Amino acid sequence: MGLLGLLVPAMGAVSSMSRSGSMTLTDEALSQQLKTIFPVHTGTQGVNPFVFEALHDAIEEKCKLGELVTYSDAAAMLSMYQKASRAAETYFPGSRPGRVMADQVDEELTKHGFTPQNTLMGQSVCADEVNHVHNSFTMMMKRKWGERQEAFNLGGLAGVPFAGKTGFGAFSHHIKDNGDLLVVFAPHVGLGHTEDGTIEVGKLNRLGQSREYTVGAACGAAKGAFAHCKSGGHVMTESELGSNALDFQMQYIIHEVNKRWKSIDSKPTEDAKQAALTYEMYKICKDFVEGIVDAEAKCYAGKHARIVVLGGIQVNMPYPMADYFQPLTFMVFEHGKPPVDLLESAFYGPKKGVNLGFK
Repeated sequence: MGLLGLLVPAMGAVSSMSRSGSMTLTDEALSQQLKTIFPVHTGTQGVNPFVFEALHDAIEEKCKLGELVTYSDAAAMLSMYQKASRAAETYFPGSRPGRVMADQVDEELTKHGFTPQNTLMGQSVCADEVNHVHNSFTMMMKRKWGERQEAFNLGGLAGVPFAGKTGFGAFSHHIKDNGDLLVVFAPHVGLGHTEDGTIEVGKLNRLGQSREYTVGAACGAAKGAFAHCKSGGHVMTESELGSNALDFQMQYIIHEVNKRWKSIDSKPTEDAKQAALTYEMYKICKDFVEGIVDAEAKCYAGKHARIVVLGGIQVNMPYPMADYFQPLTFMVFEHGKPPVDLLESAFYGPKKGVNLGFK
């Protein structure tokens, strides 16, 4: 039975075997079925193709669990995914599903001679489990660039690379013979939805909680630091940070957000504030990563090797929609040579172009 054949009432859709081996619609059949069900969303008005893909994946996942999906269920999911996609484009322009972005990274790095066999990947992403699901950008990068789907973990709360110089030094000493390094860093932000369908930046609906529309925080560490600073809570000095081993990561984030919270709080809406907070966390992570790379690049094992730094924002979309990724930096560093910027070539070329930046 085809996926939309499990919609109620059944549609008798044409089916074929998916790559995973489960029954699914052909792309052409799915497209035609969706146009039949949702004509108002097709034609000249158009729909972001990633939204239709998300709907396909959501129906597939529910069918695998043996759940029936009605037309009204599918329509509600389509509406929510469209709202989430528009919010992602508004606040994180250029963001796309992780699979799409991972493919573009793969294409660009391959052009420059990088392969999974000669490249060791490290990642700095938040410890939150939502960033480590199968359809997140960083997991897709691990599957593509980890020869055994592995990556050296550099990050802690909010995606800050708390492994520091020592951790990066260990990572660099694991480099393959004549190999290169790839560092991916990405603070995250959630797009949660309320019962009336409103999308909220900095929120996330977490599976298994008592109410379907329980909307939690994402990134909780970043939001907690912002709230702490805004309320006038104590901010540790650098000397105090050094003696606070039990909660060092959070206190460091508070320390850094405290330098920025007034600018964040000046934004006109709560969604804009949460987006601005996420961009500030990106800057904090970027400065941290660049400081480590600059300090370690001259002494890491194998000075012939190149270091690729790919950074951006991971946008946690409403479940089961795949996470989006907004690329903001994509640099190649090589000992004794000027850095090479791959960002525009990889993501913002003639057929990929969007404007960067949040206003």
